[in-house]
Formats: sequence, C-alpha cells, structure tokens
Amino acid sequence: MPASSQPVMHSVLEGIPLLAGLPNADLTALAAALTHQRFARDEIVLMQGDKHGDLYIVDRGSVRVVLTSPDGREVVLALLGPGEFFGELSLLDGLPGSAEVIAQEDCSLLRLRREHFRSFLRTHPDTAEALLAVLSRRIRDTNTLVYDTTFRDVPSRLANAIVKLATTHGRREEDGIVIGLRLTQEALASMIGSSRISINKYLRQWERRGFISSKGGMIKILRLEDLWEDNKLGQYPLDVSQWVS
Repeated sequence: MPASSQPVMHSVLEGIPLLAGLPNADLTALAAALTHQRFARDEIVLMQGDKHGDLYIVDRGSVRVVLTSPDGREVVLALLGPGEFFGELSLLDGLPGSAEVIAQEDCSLLRLRREHFRSFLRTHPDTAEALLAVLSRRIRDTNTLVYDTTFRDVPSRLANAIVKLATTHGRREEDGIVIGLRLTQEALASMIGSSRISINKYLRQWERRGFISSKGGMIKILRLEDLWEDNKLGQYPLDVSQWVS
C-alpha cells in the first residue's frame, strides 16, 4: 500500500474490535500490508470453493455471506458491515471457502494476505483469542439459525433477525433504533428461510402497529420491547436491553 494511504488505513484498523488495543507500531505494520478493493452492489467478492485464504475487513458498505442452491436460491448466513471481517475459516484451516460473499451494497474492503495475518497471529495471542471469540459467536449464530428455521414461525424468525441486526448494527436515535444496513426484503427472506411476500406482509403489519418504520431499505425499530414480546421471543436478552431507554 502507498505510504500516503497508510495513516488512513491505520485509523481504520484502530476502529476494528478484533484489533482493539494493539500498539501503534503493530497497526502501522498491518496497514502497510493491506490492499484496498471496491465492489458494486451484488458483485461477487468470493466464490464458494475459492482457495485464497485471505482475511477481508469491511471498510464501508456491507456484504452478505450466503449459501446458494443450484437453482440460484440463497440462504443468508450473515450480513457484515464496517469493522467486521470474513475469510477467517480458510485463513486458519487452508481449505476452500464454504460460502459465497456478495456485496449487499457498494462497498470498500481491506484485504490482508493469509501469510501476513497468520504470521501476525503467532506473535499476538490476544488477537488470536479475539478471533476465536468471533468464530465461537458465529457458530452460535448458525445454531440459532437452525433452531429458528425448525421451531419458529415466520414472524418470530423475522422479528428475531431484526432485533439481532439491531444489536450488531443499530444506532440509537431519539425515536428508535436505526439498523445501519440497507436491507432488501429479498435479503431478509433469505436470512430466515421465507419469501419476499411474507416479509412484506409482516413488515407492513408492524408498521401499522407502530413497531417499526421502513424506508429505502432502512429499518427503524420504534417499539423494540413490544416487537420482542408480541412475537413471543422469550426472555429479553441483555445485549438488546442496552438499546431500551
């Protein structure tokens, strides 16, 4: 990376939770090894089976991690926004990628070569532990996806997905919580194993009841606790309670 870009990349890396607390010298070394890539909405970033093993960090915009059937249907495993990363499985085990990654909107990504990051992890155990924590959370998320798809109805799955996105990508405003990702109804349907028609039905229903508002793919939760309780999602979780005024 050009020397003139390194201070900017250094600043970006400081805001990534995975790298929180690293000394300036370490951040500078990582910044020097980064390459910057841009992708247009719906452009494929990684194909299932790719063997590169590099780590990607979302700088701006968002991506979706998906499994795709032979006839083109998608199951969305995750939506990742600024500061989040992907490619860690292939980076660690050297096997081909198990999912596709597609730009959810125009996005800017930072790419760190496998050999650079693996060398870095060997001398930075705290970062290695943070990486393992993220992997553990993603396994739990996959378990939740299987449970919800098997045992919950569509509105409960949708409400749960929206609340989860609020905990990871939400920002508090005066009248509610805005999810900081543009979400198409197709993407929401793929996340919970439903159809766009069903997603539209329940979003409109919740708008009429004042639970949410939705405009241009941006969802704002207006009455979070009511949305949670109305869909019988169980005990109110601590990581959601942070948003309740």
